[in-house]
Amino acid sequence: MTNFKSVASEGKKLNFYPISLLSALIVAIIIGSGIYRDVYQQFIGINIVYIGILFAISRVVASIVSHHAYKIYKKLKAKVFFALLLIFDATIIILIGVINNKWFAAPAFILLAGGMWGIGPAINHYKLDYIKKSNFKATLLSFGGLFANLFVAIMSFTAAFLMDKFSYAKGYIYYGILSAILFLISYFIFKIYEEKPK
Repeated sequence: MTNFKSVASEGKKLNFYPISLLSALIVAIIIGSGIYRDVYQQFIGINIVYIGILFAISRVVASIVSHHAYKIYKKLKAKVFFALLLIFDATIIILIGVINNKWFAAPAFILLAGGMWGIGPAINHYKLDYIKKSNFKATLLSFGGLFANLFVAIMSFTAAFLMDKFSYAKGYIYYGILSAILFLISYFIFKIYEEKPK
């Protein structure tokens, strides 16, 4: 009884795509920033033995953030939440390249990865505010996964290009600047089409 066109039309009517694209871009940029994470951490002096430990710590951070995700959602409006998230992510990525130090890079990557996986439930709550009582909840949410996969491919290629063209440190600086620009564009579009939940 339904088809792709009707679902896509429903998403447009609900102004769902701006927030879906914005959240997908956030995920893609963080994943892209991690494509050379382990290599870069070894390059700046972190022993490979500790890489797995750092990864495990990021999952602990994700669990802690996830535990508080609903509280964050209830306390912050979508536009404030995403603005803070975008500023935090872009700043951390740029500083990873600028500071170029293992004592900063290790906790920075932990916060980026752990924060991204932990904040997911809050992002889904914000999305559901737009979907409301639509019969296409699952399908519309899956659009976000489709967008994220597309953006991950693009941002991973971009990160790889920048790391190859420049040094790791400069690559992260340029990647962070590019991320900030993309964040601002997508956030501006999100704000234009923002529709307060009824």
